Amino acid sequence: MLHGACPSCGGEGCTLAGAARAGRDECVRRCLARGALLDECAPLDDHTPDGLALTPLMHACRAGHATCAALLIGASADVDARLDDDVSASFGRTALAYAAAEGHAACARALLAARCAVDAAGWLGKSALHEACDGRAERETECAEVVALLVQHGARVELRDALSDTPLLVCARAGRAPALRELLAAHADPSVRNAALRESALEVACGRAQSEAHACVARLLVEARAGVNAAADGAPPPLARACDALSLIHI
Repeated sequence: MLHGACPSCGGEGCTLAGAARAGRDECVRRCLARGALLDECAPLDDHTPDGLALTPLMHACRAGHATCAALLIGASADVDARLDDDVSASFGRTALAYAAAEGHAACARALLAARCAVDAAGWLGKSALHEACDGRAERETECAEVVALLVQHGARVELRDALSDTPLLVCARAGRAPALRELLAAHADPSVRNAALRESALEVACGRAQSEAHACVARLLVEARAGVNAAADGAPPPLARACDALSLIHI
């Protein structure tokens, strides 16, 4: 930790992680100039000192501070850091996974330009592409932009996480139509099925079709020629499940 008031923000003991978390570019520059540890972890906020701990680069990417992220990358911060030795800390997520989950394309672009591992497995075996497909609903357009960016950089659209979900299945569960469009454009399999739960993406979406977001996902899958009558043994066809949910899907 750096002691004394920071000449940029006036804060006592201004740290690299704190400056990155708050998006204070000048503080980041000063901390780097004074030899702050690039990958030293710090809590998510000052009120939970024993909670989620991230590297400065993770903090910057999670909050969408692209300039801070670029400064840290330029100073040779570890773009692939995963705190695997302490699962309670970052849950194995990389800075790219944090940027993807929050829909921060500029941060993701900076990491990818620095040749970070695009398919690194994090929490529950999820890649950054999985995280983008399950990003916050209020930022689904931004998350879809990250999906397109990841695919352009070679992210594997059929990669399965520890729960046997591909990114497309994640979209179906979360009701993320914009991200789904990007995956379908990248030739992701619309009929993909979760091997453990024995359900297809269309079954997942139709089972939740009372939600307009999931109904839209179901329509996109049907348009992509997902199997409308294919169901696990003994289960009703996906469209029947949609009707049970009192939602209309136009084929």
